[in-house]
Amino acid sequence: DYEIYFWNGSTITQITDNAVDDRYPEPSDTHVAWIQGSSIYVWDGVSTTLVGVSSTFTHYKVSGSKVIWATFDDDAGIRVWQASGTTIIPGSGGVGLGFEVSGAYVAFSDASPEGPVTSLFVWNGTSVTELPNAINPGPMDFDAYCFGPDWALSGPNLVWFSYDGNDQEIFTWNGEAVQQVTENSGEDCEVSVEGALSERGADAGDL
Repeated sequence: DYEIYFWNGSTITQITDNAVDDRYPEPSDTHVAWIQGSSIYVWDGVSTTLVGVSSTFTHYKVSGSKVIWATFDDDAGIRVWQASGTTIIPGSGGVGLGFEVSGAYVAFSDASPEGPVTSLFVWNGTSVTELPNAINPGPMDFDAYCFGPDWALSGPNLVWFSYDGNDQEIFTWNGEAVQQVTENSGEDCEVSVEGALSERGADAGDL
């Protein structure tokens, strides 16, 4: 069957050894998580812990010692596991476009049932901040190749593109306020953020 292995730069450690398949490992600096059937396990370098069980989880991520995953069962929501226990992020039960993790922060979107406009949410480990109706897809301009991520997260910094009534523009949130970064006549899209903002689109390079 399939087992999980870990290489630390010099030696290989076999983490699992059982009669069932262990798949889809996700590492962080200190931990490794993986899927076994409908269960998520995590290894801290010494021992293995069962993080959670759900037949409806879609994807999961690892950040430091935390394991984060989304479920769509009767108790739907984004769950954050730590050694001290599991937390369900408030207001995350209707996750539409997935979630991103960066350090202590988790960002997620929630599609509006009335239309395509989507709100963004950021959880800082204690509370959730909503950026209402942040993403408006607008009419798609296929010549602009706006097929990349709608939004990205780095620490408390969130960046996304949205239709402003004329074309797609770039917006950021630094944990306190929303700022429109671009204002032009072309499509600005496919965002990423890692200390500095980057974009790809008809007017890439305007920043």
